[in-house]
Amino acid sequence: MKITPILLALVMTASLLLTSQFGLITAGIIIVIMLAVFFVYVFITHRLDMGILLVVVLFAVSSFSYSYAVSWHAHKTINYINRYVTLQGTIISSADKSQTSDNYRYVFHVKNITDKNGTAEASDNIMLTTPYQYKCGTSLEIKGIIKDMPKKMNENGFDVALYYKSSNIFTKMYSEEIHEIEYIPVISIYALGEYVAEKIDNIIYSYYEGDGAAILSAVITGNKHHFSKEYDDILHATAFHRILHPAHLHIMLIFTIIGLFSRVIKRKYRDIFAAVVFIVYAVLQCSNIGFTRCLVCAALTIYYRLRYGRAYMPDTLSAVIIFCCVAMPTMLFNVSFILS
Repeated sequence: MKITPILLALVMTASLLLTSQFGLITAGIIIVIMLAVFFVYVFITHRLDMGILLVVVLFAVSSFSYSYAVSWHAHKTINYINRYVTLQGTIISSADKSQTSDNYRYVFHVKNITDKNGTAEASDNIMLTTPYQYKCGTSLEIKGIIKDMPKKMNENGFDVALYYKSSNIFTKMYSEEIHEIEYIPVISIYALGEYVAEKIDNIIYSYYEGDGAAILSAVITGNKHHFSKEYDDILHATAFHRILHPAHLHIMLIFTIIGLFSRVIKRKYRDIFAAVVFIVYAVLQCSNIGFTRCLVCAALTIYYRLRYGRAYMPDTLSAVIIFCCVAMPTMLFNVSFILS
């Protein structure tokens, strides 16, 4: 059996979708059937086709990876839905100001959960809504009721739960009972990117103000939450809101810098430098899933050309999908990842 990255990506994606729709038991039955077919093939042909075995193994890996990614083992807060608890943890995102209320939204990384039964350790992200504004990296103790994400209201409506699920967030909480505590360290690439963006925002707002500063923030950091409601309505009405994306300016700057060294650095080393820059920038932009995927694909394309003399884009994309199926399968449910 001829094995290609495209085939493996299709098999793993099919396994993930099957498991998400029908559950692990159904996926397990199919895995058993596939293994039975493999052993019958070996018995009849007296040949051990490792290609077929690899397909079966990766089908199983993708299924179990998704099952774990959405289980209570990976998201301890799921066990406390509709219960009043005390959470300790750290904010890992910039403040997202609501356009319809005086509240702010954050991604809050939970380290400890306390309820009437005692305290349990956790490592989970939750969507926190509160009337108070905090900086990225602030550690808090918050009290409130953990809620499930709202279900899709109609067939054509926006699926809030699926959107946050693709970003590894399964629960939410509104809390007014909050106080700051001693810093709790969090190892998170997402938090690093948000922290850098917030620092850049602080520099912008130290020199500018109002919607002018908001424009700079949107272009440079991708933060589109600083606009006044009137200006935001105009941007949406004119479709200019879609154009305010940091990717256009940033990619132009990256290639401009690389182009400046085209005469003094050999192409091989220039390409290595470009790939490294893309990977580093992908890390800082990981909150923008679609754009991050494009950057990783560009870096892999450069690598394949340096290593093998050519790059086949479907294989490059397949490599990214295979990695996602194992490391963070819920990412494949993000529309921007699929369409970018």
